[in-house]
Amino acid sequence: MSFENPGLSISEWLKLIIEVFNHAPPYLNVLFAKPDCLFDMKSIRDTVKEIDLDALTFIEDCGMECAQLALKSFPEYEALSIDSSAFENPVDYQNMLIKNLENINSRHITDKMINRFLKHWIQGSNPRMKKMRIEFEPNRIFDEDVILKGLKYHSAQPYRKRDYEEEEEVRTVEGGIDIRRKNGTEATIVFEKNQEGKPVL
Repeated sequence: MSFENPGLSISEWLKLIIEVFNHAPPYLNVLFAKPDCLFDMKSIRDTVKEIDLDALTFIEDCGMECAQLALKSFPEYEALSIDSSAFENPVDYQNMLIKNLENINSRHITDKMINRFLKHWIQGSNPRMKKMRIEFEPNRIFDEDVILKGLKYHSAQPYRKRDYEEEEEVRTVEGGIDIRRKNGTEATIVFEKNQEGKPVL
């Protein structure tokens, strides 16, 4: 199968592909994997400007300077996924954790940062967030005392089950720790391991 380019721009090609192959709203994830931004960030933004941006992803060798430029260039997105060694300094996460996101996926965040994020959430930050998933290295050990320090919480019965949506699927979690924000919204914190044995919050 081959296609001829009738003078369409990349942006026009994207819209055509979406129209032909996917009538549902597309999931757009812009991924950065190189240490330097050897491209025009504005041109990328203009290319996808008519499509809602769902996620930004920084992986492999993506450098901090490139990531910060991307975050400034794309202020509106719903999810953030980070798996780049450039983000090992916890200070780099401070502004990201208080953004109004629906999902954060990262393995470099410290227990103190999680505690700070939860306190901000209780006070009203991140009102759109539906879930936050943090996946760590296999040898990572959670310090629940640090994560829950200063929080009002309730430990649920281990057999209690709650369902929530995750990527168009319904997932069930058992037990967990409940916290409540000042408007009455309740969240459940669960410490578990994924299929690869990595700890996940």
